[in-house]
Amino acid sequence: IDSVPRGGDLYIRYRDGTLKNLTLAAGYGVSGLQGATSIAVRDPSVHWNGQKVIFSMVIGNATHQYHYLSYRWQMYEITGLGKNETPLITKVANQPVDFNNVMPVYGTDDRIIFVSDRPRNGAAHLYPQRDEYESTATNSGLWSLDSSNGELFLMDHAPSGDFNPTLDSFGRVI
Repeated sequence: IDSVPRGGDLYIRYRDGTLKNLTLAAGYGVSGLQGATSIAVRDPSVHWNGQKVIFSMVIGNATHQYHYLSYRWQMYEITGLGKNETPLITKVANQPVDFNNVMPVYGTDDRIIFVSDRPRNGAAHLYPQRDEYESTATNSGLWSLDSSNGELFLMDHAPSGDFNPTLDSFGRVI
């Protein structure tokens, strides 16, 4: 996470070719020199109805040399995607807050399927998970979250990590 450059935003391109910086319009990120309120955005995925997008974002960065703090990728949803609407970004409720949650997609039942580096049982002493070949930090696999009630379960534990889940036309996770 310390190696991730800040300054990435989430944009939308409308049919007439105009662009809108959704994160800046919603009050996230800064222009120019990045610092304590800077952001990086990754892995946007549009909901089936086209009215919202889920993505991962990290907020904050060092403000001076040798300034080290802990940052985590967390999942956020954005609504208000219309050209004349003000976008609203909300943090996904009930996600594992002390871990990195990335590559989210909406399941057919509105559960969120994502990749996390949360240990399979949540035990802090097992963090970070290590790759089976190189012993480098990796994710623990695919997770499924019902953000309305916090039901979370590990769909697939992968010693070398899982990446980029997608759903096929039948709703199966690939």
